[in-house]
Amino acid sequence: VIKDPSGHANNVKAPGGWVVKTDFEGEEWTVISVGMRNTYDIAFNQDGELFGFDSDMEYDLGMPWYRPIRLFHLTSGSDFGWRTGTGKFLASYPDNLPGIGNMGQGSPTGVLEAKGLKFPSYYQKGLYLFDWSYGTMYYASLTPDGSSYSSEITEFVSGVPLPLTNGIAGDDGSMYFLTGGRRLESALYKLTYTGEEPAEILTVSENSRGKKPRELRKNLEVLQTEKAADKIDFILNNLDNSDRFIRFSARVAMENQDFGLWKDEIANKTTPLKTIALSISLARHGNDKDRENALN
Repeated sequence: VIKDPSGHANNVKAPGGWVVKTDFEGEEWTVISVGMRNTYDIAFNQDGELFGFDSDMEYDLGMPWYRPIRLFHLTSGSDFGWRTGTGKFLASYPDNLPGIGNMGQGSPTGVLEAKGLKFPSYYQKGLYLFDWSYGTMYYASLTPDGSSYSSEITEFVSGVPLPLTNGIAGDDGSMYFLTGGRRLESALYKLTYTGEEPAEILTVSENSRGKKPRELRKNLEVLQTEKAADKIDFILNNLDNSDRFIRFSARVAMENQDFGLWKDEIANKTTPLKTIALSISLARHGNDKDRENALN
């Protein structure tokens, strides 16, 4: 790993940026997701799933370790691979999750759920992503894909300059958004739809597609903070689930269980995906002997 010669973020170690859940008194804290570099905003969709918009260092563009600005599905226990300097985790690495939409270069700021906007129906069921540096607002249409989503991301609004910061859906169904920052002129904009397509505020309900795999993942996520010896087989059976987000959640859940209940599972003949998950877990929780067993 080569640290940034200019000194940028060299003292920031893994896990980097994080999302936590807390009560109103700030007394109970639970880490939800880690591994982000520059996520300024987060938002929920109609399924109650959480999303963030992240970037890498802009002047690393073109370097082998550069990662494009990307949309994250922030599932419980997720890690998106922040590492110092050139040591970034590739999206294919099994001990982190990929983004669900890659978008090149930019500086992410706001994330806005489409709920409440008096726009054509297509534009009421996704997320609006604000990019400060290139003055572009994107629309991310989300389609359930297993327990996560695929995304179709298109340019929605742009301007030169249009240093977007954040926005809201107004009570009148219009979008209101702000620009400014770093000594640039600040302004408040109102965005409305005028056209031939129907544009009434919809009641957007939960997606029926993907509901079962989402529920399976959420059942595993409960075990990331609760211990249940009678659920070990349930967790182990999902370590090689064909859904990457489910098997990631299962591994995090397993690591929360008593070590003695699963540390010898790697000795059993099993699938490559399950062996990989067990090896990662032993590397994180075992002693040198356990790691030697995993290596063998």
